[in-house]
Amino acid sequence: MKALTIAQFIESLAPLSTAKPGDVNGFLIGNPDREVETVVVCWSPTLSIIQECVEQGVDMIITHEVPLFYDKPISWFQSRSTECKQANLARLRYLVEGDICVYRAHTNWDVVPKYGNVDAFGTAMGWTQEIARGYLTRVYQVAPISVRQVAEEVQHKLGIPRVRVVGDVERRITRLGTAIGGVGQHYVAPEELVYLGAQAVVFGEAIEYTLYHALELDLPLIETGHMITELPGMRALAQLLQERFEESRVVFLANQDPWQLL
Repeated sequence: MKALTIAQFIESLAPLSTAKPGDVNGFLIGNPDREVETVVVCWSPTLSIIQECVEQGVDMIITHEVPLFYDKPISWFQSRSTECKQANLARLRYLVEGDICVYRAHTNWDVVPKYGNVDAFGTAMGWTQEIARGYLTRVYQVAPISVRQVAEEVQHKLGIPRVRVVGDVERRITRLGTAIGGVGQHYVAPEELVYLGAQAVVFGEAIEYTLYHALELDLPLIETGHMITELPGMRALAQLLQERFEESRVVFLANQDPWQLL
């Protein structure tokens, strides 16, 4: 089976046209016509993920996030060119050594009904009564619950040691919003959730400007983490691929947080 065949199946569920304008999806490196026996699905193709793929004899990596190579400059520092950066050279060496092709499914996979990252997160949390939705946001009807209890439930179900919370933790709510992944990198995001009727929101990653915006909108916000909120959808993709391509080996590799909390 060719890598292109796998890509075509993904795009039958998540057409590239459904991605956010300007979002880069599809093959990032490698030959789409190469034969594939082992596929890895991951959240981001970090060096440790790529190294493990080489060790396991993986032919194709399907990723949600980039960068595959670090390439965005900053105006006040003359960095090395993309092809000369130390981290990029290490990744490229392993990808070439392992003859691995890399395919990205980002915002087009986020929005796939039921299996995509946005819906899969709500399902994993047990929130199923959807009452409003945006492109990357949802609002669910829930039994009366305090923001503190939501935070504790999220920690338990995601298996994370702590969350960051802004707003009144004792407020009781019945309309809970979600803004997974990196939506909270856009500091206007809380405004959309208020418009959709959310009384509190579980975010993935949120920058501090976003926290202040939520506070000034009187919208309690629970920040969990970018990656952790997108793993349910990536697991769902791996399972779908294994069911569709029974003759292939599909492995889900969960990225690990690279930090420790002191």
